[in-house]
Parts: sequence; structure tokens; C-alpha cells
Amino acid sequence: MADKDQPSDAVGARLQRAVDKRRERDRKLQEYHRSLRRLSSRLILAEERERRRVATLLHDHIGQTLTVTKLNFDALATELPGSAAECRAISDQLAESISAVRTLTFEISPPILYDFGLEAALGWLTEQIQEQHGLEVAFEDSEAPAPLDNAQRVLLFQAARELLFNIVKYAGARQASV
Repeated sequence: MADKDQPSDAVGARLQRAVDKRRERDRKLQEYHRSLRRLSSRLILAEERERRRVATLLHDHIGQTLTVTKLNFDALATELPGSAAECRAISDQLAESISAVRTLTFEISPPILYDFGLEAALGWLTEQIQEQHGLEVAFEDSEAPAPLDNAQRVLLFQAARELLFNIVKYAGARQASV
């Protein structure tokens, strides 16, 4: 009888080792997935910090320089006789450049997300998607307080923006809701 137990014990031991190895692999795989999620979040946040830095530079340096230039040019233009049409065209070009910088600043990193929160930023985003792409987007805010830190707001905003752009690009839908 002892001889029959020995092979069975050996099989049982091998089976237990295989189960233990499988559990260890599963544990390592779960840890790897958690690590990837953390890295992904950090990457998204680093990207957003860089976007915000670039948007601030655009607004604070280029946007303000263009605005001051336009104001100075408009003041100078009143003193230039006989060139009203040319001055008006240059002033209009400066106004378009200022508008383009503002739009780019908002597209890169909308200040509304930081100044007024996620709900306001999502409302703005849905309006922009409607205006720019013709996608009718219904925005519904639960109006319940959502205590989110900046990192969570950024991740949720980026996810919503990416999903809406994917709807515009690939879904062929005429309506969406957030």
C-alpha cells in the first residue's frame, strides 16, 4: 500500500508546485498591471503639466505680446493719413492671431478645468465639439459635489475628450452624451 501512496504523493507535490507557480505568476501579473496603470497615470499627468506649461507660455507671452502690439498699432494707425484700409487689414490680422492663440491655449490645456472644475470644463468641451464637428453632445451634470483632486480631474477630462474625438472620427454618430 505504501508503494501506491508514493507515486500519488509525488503527483500531488508536483500538482501543488504547479498551482503555487500559477498563483505566483498571477500575483506578479496583477502587480505588473497595477504598475502599468500607475505609470500610465503618471505619464498622462506629466503630459498635462507640459500642456499646461505650453498653454501658459502661449497665453502669457505670445497672446499678451500680440494684444499689446495690436493696441499700439491701432493707436498708431489713427495718426497715419490715407492708409486706413491697410491699417484695418493689419489690425484684423492681429485680432485673428490673438483669437488663434486663445483657441490654441484652450485646446492644449483649458484653464477652465483648473479655474472652475471638471463639470465646467466638460460643459465647455461638449460645446466645442458641437461647434467644431457638428456632433450634438448632451451634457448632464449630476450637480452632486465631486471632491476630485487635480490629477483625477485631468484624467477624467482627458478620457472624455479622447472618447468624444473617437466618436467624431470613427462612430459616424450624430449625437452623443456625457
